[in-house]
Amino acid sequence: MCSGYRVRALLVDDEQEFEEIFREALEKVTGQLSFPIRLSYSKDMAEAVEKEEAFDIYFIDIELGEGSGIELASRLQMQNFDKEFVFVSAHEKYIKPSMLAKPRAFLCKTSLEKELYEAVVSLKQIWERKHVSVKIMENRKETELFPQRVCWCESTGHYVDLHMDDKSRMLLRIRLGQLEELFADFHFIRIHSRYLVNLEYIRKARSDIVILKDGSSLSVSRACRKKAEQGIREWFEYLYSLS
Repeated sequence: MCSGYRVRALLVDDEQEFEEIFREALEKVTGQLSFPIRLSYSKDMAEAVEKEEAFDIYFIDIELGEGSGIELASRLQMQNFDKEFVFVSAHEKYIKPSMLAKPRAFLCKTSLEKELYEAVVSLKQIWERKHVSVKIMENRKETELFPQRVCWCESTGHYVDLHMDDKSRMLLRIRLGQLEELFADFHFIRIHSRYLVNLEYIRKARSDIVILKDGSSLSVSRACRKKAEQGIREWFEYLYSLS
């Protein structure tokens, strides 16, 4: 984990008495896994939106008074595509509808500790993967990159433009094929001679286009279409198997 950084999480649940139950379970699980999470609490959607920049993980109840946790997660995801979302509910009937928001996990309150343990194991793996770096030699200088912070890459002549998860950009003098090799273990897929995409940041996909969480729409070339379709399909099947 990154230099002692503690992961920040927000529980959004309109039943305030559940906060203590959840906090106790989370502290037990994170202690077992040596993965410290600092938990904050919000009882309504408006407050959660106001706090949206402060957290890495959101645990969201699906029934929020007159509001919907699925709607809240979808809203937050539009501006915070580098965040993780986990739904918490007492009703398993919401599992299928919740998949529309592509949560990292769905926790049932009646079996909270067991399911929370499995979710935190996954979240820890994701967090550690995001902070794995690779070294790139560029003009005799070494540049450190964190592949899982890269949403997508675009080849522009002798350079590659990297679009990062914090909405910044980085220009490197390197071939896209070299980056494809360096990022081979980090869930990237080539969709075009000009585009290399991190599967983590795909929101929607068709045979000829992918739409990313940052709003970008990228063309899928005919030459890459078959391999891209297979890779994207397998990725989404993998995500759903975790939920």
